Amino acid sequence: MLSGPALAGLYQLTGGRVHWFLDDPAPRRSAAETPAVEVLQECVRALPPVVGEVVVATPPGSIVYNEVRDLLPYRRWGAGRVTLLGDAAHPMLPTLGQGACQTIEDAAALVRCLCSYTHVETALRAYEDQRSRRAAAFVRASRRSSDLRQRAPAGLRDALVRTAPPRLLFSLFGRTIRPAKTPR
Repeated sequence: MLSGPALAGLYQLTGGRVHWFLDDPAPRRSAAETPAVEVLQECVRALPPVVGEVVVATPPGSIVYNEVRDLLPYRRWGAGRVTLLGDAAHPMLPTLGQGACQTIEDAAALVRCLCSYTHVETALRAYEDQRSRRAAAFVRASRRSSDLRQRAPAGLRDALVRTAPPRLLFSLFGRTIRPAKTPR
């Protein structure tokens, strides 16, 4: 039984192909104990029929079952001449769709810093200083969004978001809706 509503995504690819995912919030003992096909059959029951049709049309051998997890933001991304970027630096849940976006922002900041400083280690620490706070805000906001979606009944959740004071929503998600600042 699902602990909350499953979330599905369908993306049209070239050649008539479709990439799809299902986010099943039900806790599992382990992927090895829960065959993918059983999990999918359970998930698609409550979703629109098109999701079930796409899932059924997918060859079972091409279905991959992975649990998606995040981590609390790291205090340090690197040391010496080594640093992290993207999911390695700030793994986050996909609920805000920001993983790749934050990686692109990381890459842009890293290039700017490498071009601005003569010492690599100084450039890497500057990059980390520029990016860590914003990326951590997305990690936390993604977790809050996921928790809200999984733990609150859909009707109550939607009503809360519609009627919440803008200040409350801004305090929960504000850092993530502002554009990144680009140093001059």
